Amino acid sequence: MSLRGRLFALTYDRQLARAEDAGLRAMRLRLLAGAGGDVLEIGGGTGANLTCYGPAVGSLTITERCAGTNTSRNTSDLLPVPANPSTCQSSTISVSESGTRR
Repeated sequence: MSLRGRLFALTYDRQLARAEDAGLRAMRLRLLAGAGGDVLEIGGGTGANLTCYGPAVGSLTITERCAGTNTSRNTSDLLPVPANPSTCQSSTISVSESGTRR
């Protein structure tokens, strides 16, 4: 990851703080609180969504193609469910019709 990319990842949450306070956080909470079962989050970024998932989530697979963006948060501290963070292109993930990751 380039220096510019690393700086962006380190400051992203701070840059979006105003938008988060203005309603983006509430929107995330409404959207993700009802998620359940095995969840695949594509583009997990800095992990801003992680605390928004409700107790119905059985497992969470998080993909992020930029390795530096998802390292600023410890997923085990933020989630009540097992998480599987993965640095990869989302197009390389294979999911069966039943929703099981292969």
